[in-house]
Amino acid sequence: MSFKESGISEEKIQMFEQLSAERKHLQEIGHLPPWYITQGWQLFKEKYQYKDEPAVLGRHRTIAKTLAQYMVGEEAKWEELFFNELWNGILSPATPALSNTGTDRGMSVSCSGQFVGDSVVSFYDGLKEMALLSKNGFGTSADFSSIRPRGAPITAGGEASGPVPVMEDFFTCASKISQGGNRRGAVAGYLDIEHPDWDEAVDLLMRDPDGKNFGWTVRDSFIEALKNGDPEANRKFTRALYVKLVTGKGYFFFIDKANRHRPQMYKDHGLDIKATNLCTEIMLHSSEEYTYSCILASMNLANWDKIKDSDSVFIATVFLDCLCEDFIRNSKGVPGLEKVREFTIKGRAIGLGAMGFHTYLQSKGIPFASLEAQFLSNEMAKHISEESLRASKWLAEKFGEPEWCKGYGVRNTHRTAYAPTKSTALLMGGVSESWSPDPGMVFDMASAVGELRRIPPVFYEKMKEKGVYSEETIRDIINHIGSVQHVDWLTPEEKQVFMNAYEIEQKIILRHASQRQKYTCQGQSLNFFVAEEGSEDQIAELITMAFLDENILSQYYFYSKSGVVVPDECLSCSA
Repeated sequence: MSFKESGISEEKIQMFEQLSAERKHLQEIGHLPPWYITQGWQLFKEKYQYKDEPAVLGRHRTIAKTLAQYMVGEEAKWEELFFNELWNGILSPATPALSNTGTDRGMSVSCSGQFVGDSVVSFYDGLKEMALLSKNGFGTSADFSSIRPRGAPITAGGEASGPVPVMEDFFTCASKISQGGNRRGAVAGYLDIEHPDWDEAVDLLMRDPDGKNFGWTVRDSFIEALKNGDPEANRKFTRALYVKLVTGKGYFFFIDKANRHRPQMYKDHGLDIKATNLCTEIMLHSSEEYTYSCILASMNLANWDKIKDSDSVFIATVFLDCLCEDFIRNSKGVPGLEKVREFTIKGRAIGLGAMGFHTYLQSKGIPFASLEAQFLSNEMAKHISEESLRASKWLAEKFGEPEWCKGYGVRNTHRTAYAPTKSTALLMGGVSESWSPDPGMVFDMASAVGELRRIPPVFYEKMKEKGVYSEETIRDIINHIGSVQHVDWLTPEEKQVFMNAYEIEQKIILRHASQRQKYTCQGQSLNFFVAEEGSEDQIAELITMAFLDENILSQYYFYSKSGVVVPDECLSCSA
């Protein structure tokens, strides 16, 4: 593809053409899978290539061999199984697993979550731990809701400063520590919306949103107050919506709904959930004793026809459990990882997710807004849940149950979680991210290597099939902000199939997520896409629905056509 529309320099055109030639050559000699695209190769080359490994082939071979060693007695068999899932574009490891497995670059774990208690010792022990977690490649988050408010008396005399200055320290520290050597760190800080210092946190976010990844913990008590018309609850709700509209931040985590959704062994062991991660899909226990970890990967649903009649999900679950073992062994004795390592040993939580849902729908001519798409979403999530459970039971029989799973017949407390997959979807042939619809039929994506132009692969083939693929067509779609509803070369039925995320009724996205939750161990990174006109009312309605829906455990981001982006998104969560 050529980039000659306004704003693209000749230098960038030449760079892209060079990368395209490299990509084609590497595919010819078997070092890149045939489904790789140039933008994916650019990202891989700059962020994932390791020393003198032969491109993606070498990375996949190293990962497969490294993890298969934990399948004692069947190493060769599992090495080939793992490699085939990776090479065939069916299994997509999260960024840390793809980048770091089998190397000396960092750990292969995606997410971590801390609990920060109400003491100076807890503040600064937590700050040090967060810095070391980020240094080793983790995405980080922490719960600050237990810290007493500003002005409260302290034991030694005087008054407390409250949680907000502590959260500021965490945000500042994260910005100064590179995340596994890839980019600056990112930490999410969660504060109860009913905390007396909540307005102070909002004031800080409004003044300086850069790097301030605030999330609001919402309890049943707050939702009930809203339903009863409580003026203070209404004021906070309105302010939370306003700051979300202006900054995109202030992620919602519904703590009581999440705790009701816990697996039985969590309930029996008294393991509560205090906060989620930056991208809001992780629902695991944290405390003074434990920092949670989650090892992530995603099934590429663009290949659903291959996945549904195979052992792919089973193999992916074994793959993730081997990543758990790899982390447990590699983290031994590493400063700052003691609490997260102990958590992993006791529960071996994993999060198998998805990407490419909208890509699959497009390939089959199914509109996202159709009932058929809803049924497919449920069918896919159910298959992933059932097959991952089958694998976890098999692993428990073969290798035993960890402490928190003893008596439950499984190897992992949790098996599924649906992360955003922003970077890794590009690496998988440019498929759609997670369960979300494509934001446009041509769009620019902010990535770890800068802005990357993306065209959904099925739509790209459709343009070529229609004989309209040209610079002029690309420019026309860009001028219509990624929409193709105006073109005369698509039928009305095809226009329904290629509606972008902003043109799809957002309640459909919420309904899909709600119905999938019964098949999901943890949570889902739920995003909405809003046009400018009337967006305040639309956001209020969507968030109200999310608050009231028992199956919606969190809500991450709002994207707008004006270009609200997520510059602080956790790279590690790009599963």
